[in-house]
Amino acid sequence: MGQIIKRRMLFVVCFIMIMMIPVLCVNAESISDKPKDSPIAISDVKINKQSLKLNDTMKYSLTITDIGINDFLADDSAYSEYEFDNRYGTPPYYYGSDTVYLFWKSPQKQYIVHAFNWREADKEKGKISVSGNIPIKKGMKAGTWKLVAIYFEYDEKEFFVRDSRQPVYEDNTIPMTDMSALDFEVTKTGTADYKAPTIDLKSLKLSKTKVSKKQKSTFSVKLKDSSKIEEVVCIWDVYDKTNQNKVGDYYSIYRMKYNKKTKRYQCSVKLDTTCESKAQLVGIEVRDVYGNEKQYYAYKYNKKTGAYTTKISKYYNAYKNTTLKKIR
Repeated sequence: MGQIIKRRMLFVVCFIMIMMIPVLCVNAESISDKPKDSPIAISDVKINKQSLKLNDTMKYSLTITDIGINDFLADDSAYSEYEFDNRYGTPPYYYGSDTVYLFWKSPQKQYIVHAFNWREADKEKGKISVSGNIPIKKGMKAGTWKLVAIYFEYDEKEFFVRDSRQPVYEDNTIPMTDMSALDFEVTKTGTADYKAPTIDLKSLKLSKTKVSKKQKSTFSVKLKDSSKIEEVVCIWDVYDKTNQNKVGDYYSIYRMKYNKKTKRYQCSVKLDTTCESKAQLVGIEVRDVYGNEKQYYAYKYNKKTGAYTTKISKYYNAYKNTTLKKIR
């Protein structure tokens, strides 16, 4: 399906704009001595402020150096295929492989994730320098925000490094390093926003419900949120009688972008192959800048019975004129 965004772990990056203003150097050397099993080192840490209030902006930069990633990934005794779980936040969707994600976490619930391309040129140098900014806005949780983890996608493998101050869990093969130089304190931001964006289910709209091969149809929806909406994605699947309302083997993820004129989030859906005679909308997932997220699916999975409960009876599809009523 056209402009497909492949999804590996419920994951899309939002690239960080580099702010060209001077920053105060907190520590030009390594943050601390790395654990023996850490495949990366952190150095050249800079942050403009460590105490910020409403309407300030925290600006940072750091260098992440590869000091043994390949050896780490090749050592089965030190590395295992563990997943990055919600102790730190949910990784975003992404456009490709080889990405570095920085996860800041508040004292309670909220988190912020920044993502950067780990390019071949970076790999050849054995390091990547990243920089970005975090605006301090109303609804942001007051207190100390910490960089709690760095997640890596590297040569089709995945691993993460935790801040050494985090509790030790059962899987002690996860490498750790001191990330405390990137702590910052937030004050005067009012009541924290813990509510996820909401979808106006009556606003679901498809520009064409019947198209010719290789033509596109624009899918759009209206959303509301107290904080900035970070990402909206919709999941489409090939429809047949065997996967009614469920995610099948050929689903596609589309990132939806905001259209200022229509005040809607939208994307283009396209069926590319002759076998895809129908497409069904499976669900929409939304998240704001503080990690508050919600999933809207056209089905409900029963863990006890292992069965899917149908929540809709009609589908948006690209070849037959039918109408999706709503997703719950």
